[in-house]
Amino acid sequence: MFFRGKKSCHVAKDRLKILILSDRMGCSPDLLKMLKKDIISSVSRYISVDQEHVDFRVSQKPPVITAYLPLKEAAQRFHM
Repeated sequence: MFFRGKKSCHVAKDRLKILILSDRMGCSPDLLKMLKKDIISSVSRYISVDQEHVDFRVSQKPPVITAYLPLKEAAQRFHM
């Protein structure tokens, strides 16, 4: 889901991000992938998400997960 249709350098970058995030959160990379998939799936039930540009960030102080979920319709309007 996260790696389809991407160049190998982008796939490697995404995998590294997942490893870093999982280390910061103290969870396994598989758990983080499932969390991302569930969040995207939940939001996608109501609005169309541009899944190629989704980004998750973790900060430690305070402990926060930030999800960047660009919307397909909004993205199309801004690129016109």
